[in-house]
Amino acid sequence: MVEMEPKLSSGEPIDVESPLTRSELTHIRCGYLSLRCWWSQLASKPPSFKHSPRCMYPEKCSYAWRLKFEGLAETEKIPFPKVDGIRRLQEVQKCLTVDPFLTKFMPETCRHNALQELQKCRENLLRQLHHHFDL
Repeated sequence: MVEMEPKLSSGEPIDVESPLTRSELTHIRCGYLSLRCWWSQLASKPPSFKHSPRCMYPEKCSYAWRLKFEGLAETEKIPFPKVDGIRRLQEVQKCLTVDPFLTKFMPETCRHNALQELQKCRENLLRQLHHHFDL
């Protein structure tokens, strides 16, 4: 279904010969819109995380996290459509895990906690995905 994103974004019909009813198609379109909105909201405000007691500069640490997360989440460098929050989060997490900027400006425990929050977001989306298609 994720591959249908370009058609749905442009308002094209999913499939002329589709066995889906008009109501089912509405559910799909609403789900796609909900997932795009979910991603846009997350991309503009990364999940907060608990700082290590040894974190000397929590404001600087949070700023570094926000800067890198938002920069990566908003770019087109992630090869998955915005409706695919699961794979996008996985890709963001993979990139931020090895990011040298974060390694330099965030203590290891803070980085670990921040990345764990991304993992929690992904797991929560996996559990709640079907609700995006409820009307």
